[in-house]
Amino acid sequence: MKDKNNILDTNYLSELDNKVKLLPITFDPIFKGIFGSNIELLKDFILSVLEIDIDRDKCKIRLLNNELPIENYTEYKKFVYLNIVLNDGIFIEIEINRSDFNKVKRRNFIYQNKMYSMIPENGDDSKDLDNVIFYQLNLNTENKTEDYGEHVIVPYDTTIKEIYIDNYYTILKYLEFYHKLYYTKSRKLERGELWLAALMSKSFSELYDILSKVLSSDKLKLMIEETKRMSLNDFNLHAWKKQEMDDLVIREGNRISREEGIEAGINYEKTETIKNMLKEKANYEFINKVTGKSIKEIKEIEKSMKD
Repeated sequence: MKDKNNILDTNYLSELDNKVKLLPITFDPIFKGIFGSNIELLKDFILSVLEIDIDRDKCKIRLLNNELPIENYTEYKKFVYLNIVLNDGIFIEIEINRSDFNKVKRRNFIYQNKMYSMIPENGDDSKDLDNVIFYQLNLNTENKTEDYGEHVIVPYDTTIKEIYIDNYYTILKYLEFYHKLYYTKSRKLERGELWLAALMSKSFSELYDILSKVLSSDKLKLMIEETKRMSLNDFNLHAWKKQEMDDLVIREGNRISREEGIEAGINYEKTETIKNMLKEKANYEFINKVTGKSIKEIKEIEKSMKD
């Protein structure tokens, strides 16, 4: 009989789901809290998703958060969640887009170029940019309809039709694609694809189910424990509830705007209809019956025609 207090036991996970709401792993404080403080999980995630051919045991990884220029720290915190380097030659910026990538790509590319120019110096000699690789891993959470999983974007010369910088990539991953692909089972998912699907988990049981195919029991236990800890953190809970409320306000505002726009259009059409009927000498009672406007409103429209 399994120990229900074992974090990798299905009974434990089921009880955990009943007691704790798993906050979205793609939410900034959660994502940064998990991967920013667990280097081995971050390494596994990065090497799997980007399919970088490096010996995992010999791969050196470090965070660059504290190495960015001070004057850019505020902007860095606002947009970029993790910036790391592998083996001193592979720089990786991880960003999560909640909005449609196509709507923010101009800002995104400009910001990426700025980050590229900030690659920290090594001692007194600046890095030779020809000898480094720069990835921007862009994780998009909002795309619900596209049937592709990723875009790979590189600097491209439209005249000679050639890539002119071959060590500088934006890799755009649509997370919902991999999440759906996991459940349709139309093909076997690779290690990196399972990681991407897991980021969209809605419960601890689902997270366990997906990552059990990727991680060792020790790393799997660590991932569950960390997501639980992040989800129970008061600051994260407050921030998430605030974001949910902000999103609700935006959605409600958009709904009201649409409804007001529709109502305005209907009122305009009715007003024009009333004006035309008045020009044809229709009586107030008849116009009221046709348009639903009160006789007082009809008279006000008639008065505006004379002013």
